[in-house]
Amino acid sequence: MRFAVDLAGGPAAILGALILLCGCGLPLANHHPADEGAGPAAVGPLSAEVQYAGEVLAYMMRVVLGRAGDLDRHMDWRRQGLDVPLDLEAITAAMRHPERPKSDLMVMDASLVGLSEVLYDYNPRLNLFKGRFAFHSPYPSAELIALRLLLLGKLNRGERLRLSAIIDSEADLLAQGAGLPARQLAEMGLNTDEAALLQAVYRSEPAFQWYYKSPPLVAAMNAMGLLIPEAVVTRTLARDDYAAWRRPPDRSLRPKVRVAVLPSMVPGFRNGGGGGLTAPEAYLTATAKLKRSLENAVSDKLAGANTADLVVQLFQERPFALHPLNAHRHLDRLCPEADLAIIVLGRNVYRSMAFSPANTYAAQRPTWYLDLLDLKYGQAAAEIDAIATEVAQRLTIRPPTS
Repeated sequence: MRFAVDLAGGPAAILGALILLCGCGLPLANHHPADEGAGPAAVGPLSAEVQYAGEVLAYMMRVVLGRAGDLDRHMDWRRQGLDVPLDLEAITAAMRHPERPKSDLMVMDASLVGLSEVLYDYNPRLNLFKGRFAFHSPYPSAELIALRLLLLGKLNRGERLRLSAIIDSEADLLAQGAGLPARQLAEMGLNTDEAALLQAVYRSEPAFQWYYKSPPLVAAMNAMGLLIPEAVVTRTLARDDYAAWRRPPDRSLRPKVRVAVLPSMVPGFRNGGGGGLTAPEAYLTATAKLKRSLENAVSDKLAGANTADLVVQLFQERPFALHPLNAHRHLDRLCPEADLAIIVLGRNVYRSMAFSPANTYAAQRPTWYLDLLDLKYGQAAAEIDAIATEVAQRLTIRPPTS
C-alpha cells in the first residue's frame, strides 16, 4: 500500500505556524452561519453539523494525547499539562487571560491549524471564542483543554474508565460531581477531581454528554486503551461504521478499474436533510476537476485509448473522518469494490497526520490523500499523474470484469 501525501502547504500554513508558535491572538475565519455565542445548547438532538464535529474531534483527541499525528510531537503531547490541576474555572481563566502562556496547558503545534479549522467550522462552541465573533480563536475551548488533561492523566497512570458505569451514573454525575459516593466513583474509574471536572464540563457544554457516548469517540478512546472492555463498548464500536453511506456500484458498468473519491474532514458541508450534509460548491468543483484530470491523464498514458474501462466514483453525500489509523476499515465498508481510493482532505489537514508505515495499516487498495486547496489551484498534478500511472497499469494488465 502507498500513500502520496507530502503536498505544499503554502502561505496559509506558514501563517498558521506563526499564529501558534508566537502565541498571538490572530484568529481563524468563522464561516458557520449560525450564531452559537448565546450560550451552551440545551440537551437534546444535535444538528448534523455538530454531530459530525464529534467525528473530527475523535481524531483530534488522538493527536493531542500523543497517539496520532506528527511523530516528533508525540512525546510533547504526552507530557504537556500533566501537572495542571483539573479545575475548569482555572483553566478557563488561563485560556482567556491575554498574558498567561497557553503552553502550560497545550503544545503549540502548528500542524493542527487545518484540522482545528474544520472542527470549529462544524461546532464553533469547541473554540475558545465559542462562535461569538466573526473569527475563531487559534485555541480550543477550555472544556476541550480540560478533557484532554483528564484523559492525559489517565493514560499517564495507566488507568481506564468503565463506560457502562459512567452512562448509568450520568445524571448523578451531573447533579453531584465530586459529591458522589467513593464506591460509585471507583466503579466509573474516576476520582473526585475528575468527577468535579466532568460535572463542570457537562454543565458548560451539554454536547459533551452526547459526544463521549458517540461511536467515533468511543472507538478513539478504546484504541488508546482508555476503556475497560465490556459489552457496551463492543456494541458502540460496531456502530462506528460508514456502511450506511455506501453506494452500490452500477452493475450495468463493468469497468476494469474503479477509483473512489471520498471527502474527509473537509469544512463547509451543511445540513441537507435525511441525516446527510450537502457539499459546498468548492468541494464539488474541485472533485469534478479531479475526475476530469484523472481521466485525461489516464487517456494520455494509454495513447488516447477510450477510458470507458475506468469508473471514478465521487462520494458527496457527507464528509467522513478518514485518516491513516482507520481508513483501512472504513474503506472496506464504504467502497469495497474500489481498486484505488483518493481521500480529499480540507486544507492543511494532512499536516496533522503521520503516514509512515508504522502508523498505517495494510489495506486492500492503494490510497492517496490529497489537499482540497491543492486541487482547487491545480497544485496536485504530480499526485494525479501517479494515480493515473497506477490506473493505466491496471487497465493494461487486468482482463475485463465478467
